[in-house]
Amino acid sequence: MVIIKSICSPLVALPHTQPRMHSHAGAWERGNLSKYLRVVYSLLAAYSLLLVSPVFAKGPLIEPLTLDYALLSADGNHPDLQIARADISASQAQVDLVESNYGVESYIQGRLRWIDPVAIDPDQSTQDHKIGLIVSKNLYDFGRTNAAESAAVLSLRSSEDLYVDKLNQHQLQIMTAYFNVLLADLQFIRDNEAMSVAYIIMDRAQMKNELGQVSDVDVLKAQSNYQSVRKEYYASRSLQRSTRAMLANLINRPGQLSKDLAEPELDSIQRKIPDFEELEFQALQQNPLLLALRTQIQAAEKRVESARAGARPLLNGEVELADYSRETRSSNNAWKVGVTIDIPLLTGGSVQAAVAKEQAELLRAKATLRKEKMRVSQTLLEFWQLLDTLRIEREETSALLEYKDLALDESRALYEMEVKADLGDSMVQVSNARLKNAEARYSTALLWAKIDALQGKSIRGKH
Repeated sequence: MVIIKSICSPLVALPHTQPRMHSHAGAWERGNLSKYLRVVYSLLAAYSLLLVSPVFAKGPLIEPLTLDYALLSADGNHPDLQIARADISASQAQVDLVESNYGVESYIQGRLRWIDPVAIDPDQSTQDHKIGLIVSKNLYDFGRTNAAESAAVLSLRSSEDLYVDKLNQHQLQIMTAYFNVLLADLQFIRDNEAMSVAYIIMDRAQMKNELGQVSDVDVLKAQSNYQSVRKEYYASRSLQRSTRAMLANLINRPGQLSKDLAEPELDSIQRKIPDFEELEFQALQQNPLLLALRTQIQAAEKRVESARAGARPLLNGEVELADYSRETRSSNNAWKVGVTIDIPLLTGGSVQAAVAKEQAELLRAKATLRKEKMRVSQTLLEFWQLLDTLRIEREETSALLEYKDLALDESRALYEMEVKADLGDSMVQVSNARLKNAEARYSTALLWAKIDALQGKSIRGKH
């Protein structure tokens, strides 16, 4: 079985939203900026759907299917990518939720009440109803909302970087599946030829056995060999279908199996192998997962700051317009405007607990970043070392293929002169050499794509 194993590691990165520090005087700007960001995000989502709509249009796939066409589907609505987009939407909703702390709140308050007025009250009516409009706003909370909002915006940036990483991994899976289909086809050709050769050998053995030229043991040996090769043939035929089904699922076209796949150019296999230090520096700086983790650390620091601000005062403003069913001299005012300040004295330990929780999350984020940096460096080192091994393997399989092609020509000439009868076996050997050479070339192209993904580079168009 010649399945290439995928090792998970941008195509179009979503726009990064920078953290915004606000004061209580910037409420109007925050509201408008929030609306602007939501509009931009909606337009980007619509534009993305327009870009990929041809890929997911109903109807058969293009024939032959190309690798570029398959990779284009990574922009679409595959479930794996939809989950990552849902995380972005959730992060955006958190930003909006935090921003609402500085928003204006208004509500209508109604009251139906009957009373027994005191004797000295000039209005002796028993109806004491009220209808009022109340408008309130958080004027200032001494940094609590500012820090929470910055943390939410940073979390949004992190989810966007995680989407890029998920997109890279999905593209690598598509490329792996595409190559596996091509290899399954080559394997089927080899096993089909091998079964034909084995059948001819078995048939000849039976004919010679009838003439008394070979024993029954020789016939049974030929039959056993034929059945073994026949089993490999049917396994290869099944592999053709299963690899195509996997590719169809990854490009979000389940059930639409491609009949023919175009051979990609694979220009990347001729790339010069750079120094490892150069690759590592780029990866540690631009890897989307590492970028996301660094942003998560910044967000965690802001959440610690917000939790510490829980012991600080709250300044609120309120305006009330009201109408009453009875007139009084004191409490029933037509309008009220006021400012209140709440100064915590004792919090029961809730602030300290919140700070401790966020500090633990900060330590977790820092440790995760260190762990992932080590993983990226180690994985990149293994890939870099494997490049040279694959280069030698390509040279070996190329030489083998050239030799088998010449040997096939020689066998064909001898077959035509009726000197040798092993032409079929030579064809099997050529097919097997082509399979091995393709494995080396596809593995090299996929390895370069994985290295590009680790470095935060685009995969599509570089194979």
